[in-house]
Amino acid sequence: MNKQGGSIDLARLAVFILKRCWLVILCAAIGFGFMFWRSSKAPDTYTASGTMFVTNNNPNLVNYGYANTADISSAVQLVNIYSEVVKSENVMQRVLEYAIDPAGEDGNEEDVLLSQKYPELTTAYIRRVISMNSIHETPMVQVSCTTTDPKMSADICNSVLQVAPAAIKDVVAAGEAKAQDYAVIPLFANSRGDMKKGFIGGLAGAVLACAFLTLLFLMNHQVEKPGELTDHYTPPILSYIRRAKGSEKDAGAYLLNEKTPSWIRQ
Repeated sequence: MNKQGGSIDLARLAVFILKRCWLVILCAAIGFGFMFWRSSKAPDTYTASGTMFVTNNNPNLVNYGYANTADISSAVQLVNIYSEVVKSENVMQRVLEYAIDPAGEDGNEEDVLLSQKYPELTTAYIRRVISMNSIHETPMVQVSCTTTDPKMSADICNSVLQVAPAAIKDVVAAGEAKAQDYAVIPLFANSRGDMKKGFIGGLAGAVLACAFLTLLFLMNHQVEKPGELTDHYTPPILSYIRRAKGSEKDAGAYLLNEKTPSWIRQ
């Protein structure tokens, strides 16, 4: 009986879990090993990044509540708008059609479009792998692309940096964007965080084990001590024998248990 008056005995619950700590440790080890193995099997990713400088040259935005009076604050708040514009289907299609390798470079007789260099690319894929964020709340915007191919990451990022300023100017009459730094091919893969993900998996396994043990504790309705009955119920008294000497024992001491002689229990 692990409930008293509708409440849970936390001390007994803690003891119940501690006695079965081996299960918690086992589940934590399984969770750690699974997440570490899953992270180690994931392919390496490479992130290429470039920057754009965003300016706001439309003071009418202040009247509509899109920006503050300061031009820098206005430009920072426009980053979210620019990001949505860049990720639109029209702009993504223009990114695919950008000549990433113009004629005359690397011995090319004709322009090599991004879609020709990487036939597997789609607008949905590019939209998923690129991101735009303001750098320290300044008008500088970082454009990043993360894929499993370092060259592809740089090409997609540079294509976006080339197409985005003109697209932003055409769609949003509130400011301008200019490419500042172009992306270079990353030399090293991103950190996969194997240990971090392993610890997260171990923590999740330990929490699940504790939750399971708590459920078992709440479902256990067995009487473990005679005192549990005397605390909640008044045992029926068939007879009363006065003791001449000695202190009275607890009423639970007179209940039948495993130590009671078999001839009495029969």
